[in-house]
Amino acid sequence: KIEAGQMEVKNDDVFSVKAMVDQTSSLADALITQKKKDIMVLTKVDDEIHDTISGDRFRLQQVVNNLISNAVKFTTHGTVNLCLRLQDDDDSDKKMIEIRVRDTGKGIPESHLESIFEPFRQVDFVDTRQHGGTGLGLTISRKLARMMGGDLRVESAASGPRKGSTLFFTLPYRPTKKRPSITPPNDQPSSIPRSEETNALRRGRKVLVAEDDAVSRKMVKRMLEITGYQVILAENGQEAVSTYEMNSDVGLILMDVQMPKMDGLDATKLIRQKESANSISCNVPIIALSAGAMKGDHERGLANGMTDYLTKPVNFKLLVRTLEKYIGCIENHHKP
Repeated sequence: KIEAGQMEVKNDDVFSVKAMVDQTSSLADALITQKKKDIMVLTKVDDEIHDTISGDRFRLQQVVNNLISNAVKFTTHGTVNLCLRLQDDDDSDKKMIEIRVRDTGKGIPESHLESIFEPFRQVDFVDTRQHGGTGLGLTISRKLARMMGGDLRVESAASGPRKGSTLFFTLPYRPTKKRPSITPPNDQPSSIPRSEETNALRRGRKVLVAEDDAVSRKMVKRMLEITGYQVILAENGQEAVSTYEMNSDVGLILMDVQMPKMDGLDATKLIRQKESANSISCNVPIIALSAGAMKGDHERGLANGMTDYLTKPVNFKLLVRTLEKYIGCIENHHKP
């Protein structure tokens, strides 16, 4: 979509900086737990940064999540730091936010620094069998950063007291007195439920993720796998319907609302029609995923057969809580 010029950036979202940082920190903690790593995540937001800003909340969260995920992936022990500060632009009156992600990993030789932003490339000394990945994450992140009016650069050292890597993500600072478009739920659990009973229920449960955005698809897949779910993917509504029909053990669907070929609302209606025709007593839970926060979106989703509604970028804790809310139906789905 980026290469074809089909991806748009909108700067009218109003959101909380603290909520963004908390979500990223939750994702990092979950990744560290999954990989059983000896890493501490530290966050710092300068006091001069207003908590409520405007910009493209969805794309911003995508980039920061990718940077923090990479930092955890390539760090064995030590710290991962997420820091936000204001950066004055000497050439204009415009202020920029600098989001800095620093790790204490093995670092990158200077000769390889720019290659990490090339598509399908990971630096030569990285063991891709151990770390995985397609090498597209930083390429897309830099392009998104520049589309938002900022940039993404790296500093790194493979040896010495400053061993490790630091990614600098900048974007225009747009403070506002408006209220956030989406207010984070106050009743979120302070930690991810990890009881043995819950983990046993998660294991082997298959979730279908229908999402046309490759970065979002990868991020949601990672979140679900961290918590023990099996994941299958679809890139549009038509594919979601056919994939669901071919996988009778799908226990829950995360459905993006806006997709090509067939949108999430039409795909949901079609799935509900098929369930009715087959006399399925416990319909599969379908959770809407939408970057929109317009009044009435939730109601339209429910009217078209969706079970619940989450706003993108997906909050990790809220995603886990929502899935566990419907885990009983996942357990009973397709049982005779």
